[in-house]
Amino acid sequence: MRGLEDMFQAIHLLPPWAATLLSVVLVVGAFLVVFRRLTMKRIQNAVRRRVRGDEAMRAKMFEQALSLAGDRFALLSLLAYEALRRQQMDLAKEALQRLEASPKGKVEAKRLRNARRRERTPATHPMEVAQNVESLLRQDMLGAASKRLQEGLIRWPDDSDLQLLSKRIRQQEQTERPAEETP
Repeated sequence: MRGLEDMFQAIHLLPPWAATLLSVVLVVGAFLVVFRRLTMKRIQNAVRRRVRGDEAMRAKMFEQALSLAGDRFALLSLLAYEALRRQQMDLAKEALQRLEASPKGKVEAKRLRNARRRERTPATHPMEVAQNVESLLRQDMLGAASKRLQEGLIRWPDDSDLQLLSKRIRQQEQTERPAEETP
């Protein structure tokens, strides 16, 4: 506590105009830090809400997260990290592309991709698996979707959404096989 007392004594030694200026600078600095943290929290919430939202909500949260991040390095890095963590690959891809366009972004994008390869967080809810599988199906990645669905069914074998997706994937696989076999 001695250091804090010394700081207040040093402020009292300053002329009134300097103490006022220092106070204004500290308040503005604190405001900027709080504003930045709120923006970061809004980005995290947009990605989280996108996981469980319907298609309209997902598109809205996609645009909101990207507009909040803008072209700022730290916010793009946070957005890419959160999107990768929550398996929102289209959002992560867009954030990583924007991140690579920034001056020091190539190194950060590479770090995020490598970290994602090393650490794959399991889904915390079957709805996350269902959203991820549907996203993979929209990107015509049937093999990856099937693998991800099997991982989800091992963890939640009785989930009705996952069972329906399993039937849908089986039907798609059956329709693609005859198309591959015909010359």
